[in-house]
Amino acid sequence: ARAAAPAALALDSQALAGGLDDRRGWAFEVTPREIVFCRNPSGEVVERLPIAAGTAAPLTCAEYDPGKKMLVVGTADGRAALATLEFEESWVGDQRHLQPRVVWHAAAVLDSTAGSILRVAGDRDSDGQVALAAAFRQGALRYAFVDAEGANAGAVALESALDAGRPTVVLVSLHAGLLAAGAHDGTLYIWDLRDPAA
Repeated sequence: ARAAAPAALALDSQALAGGLDDRRGWAFEVTPREIVFCRNPSGEVVERLPIAAGTAAPLTCAEYDPGKKMLVVGTADGRAALATLEFEESWVGDQRHLQPRVVWHAAAVLDSTAGSILRVAGDRDSDGQVALAAAFRQGALRYAFVDAEGANAGAVALESALDAGRPTVVLVSLHAGLLAAGAHDGTLYIWDLRDPAA
């Protein structure tokens, strides 16, 4: 029997986000249906992991923060989810081995009627609490807080504060206690997470 040639990672328009391990030996890309891990620079695919956002709907956006090792994704049916994406390192003699590990911490329905998410942001604090925010293609802006036990009080609608501006970018930080959204007209809006509806 002949072994098949390894599949190579084909970076294309389907990639929503990507990154490298700390030593740049492995790369990954987030596609609408899975996370694909490959060796760098050969592109040899070594593992494919499913997206666990609590829905069968495809991803429409993703953001990866290499400093925090956090991945946040948004879906076509208005959900957002946050995970940590790390490479576990082990040694056998002088051979370094990496194993990709994705741990999903929280998922929430931000709006099931507003369509697909255009931009998504998320953060997780040391207590395990998660903040998720999303700008939707139709102009909606939503925020949800998920506590360490996974309880979610529901999404808060924020677009009424945008003065008819359409949100095009969003950022959330639990450490700073702020949520920020940029509108298509260049205006930046900032909310205090202690009272995001104010």
